[in-house]
Amino acid sequence: MIDGLTPEQLAIAQACGLTPEQFSAALADEKRQSALAASMPQPTMAEIFAKCGIPLQSADGAGVAALSCEIAALSAQADGATVLIQATPAQDFVLSDGRDLGIPACRMNAGVAAKVISAFNAAQPLVIDYEHQTLHTQTNGKDAPAAGWIHGLKWIEGKGLYVVAELTKRARQLIRDGEYRYFSPVIQYSKHTGEVLRVLMGALTNNPAIHGMDGVKVQ
Repeated sequence: MIDGLTPEQLAIAQACGLTPEQFSAALADEKRQSALAASMPQPTMAEIFAKCGIPLQSADGAGVAALSCEIAALSAQADGATVLIQATPAQDFVLSDGRDLGIPACRMNAGVAAKVISAFNAAQPLVIDYEHQTLHTQTNGKDAPAAGWIHGLKWIEGKGLYVVAELTKRARQLIRDGEYRYFSPVIQYSKHTGEVLRVLMGALTNNPAIHGMDGVKVQ
């Protein structure tokens, strides 16, 4: 063990781009907020679907919001299917559409990202769809085809939180043709502190709510 961290925690710290000392500090901060976190359970998909308005909020101290931002494909495999997509900037951010989330800003930094990455379950990839149709299919009866799948999360210092996404052939072609340019993550956040807690899913969209993200490039 190094600095009291297990090998698994050291691997998470490395994936986040954090030193063991920085990750230990983030864990200490998480423990200090454990009582608050306990009052903010992850919403079920049924709860998300039942509240199709954006933002989606619960009464237990957590909220869910779909936050649009430009897609950032910083790397790709030879087939172009797997890309890094920027989900948030590297600092606190507000929404350009004026939507009221009940907080001054969504909080994001390396420590927050470390906890979000730790909460991600790689055994269950998260869906990327088109225009958040997964959230609306039960009310409008339309299909919700996948545009891709989120297989992991990565923090890039100075850039922000990224999703490691596998995009479908159709999605990549739509992006190449200029029919889609933006990515919209659905996040859970604390209505008390504004901290981003989890990434729940994402969508391709053309109505960004976060400005300043990197433009998309796919092979």
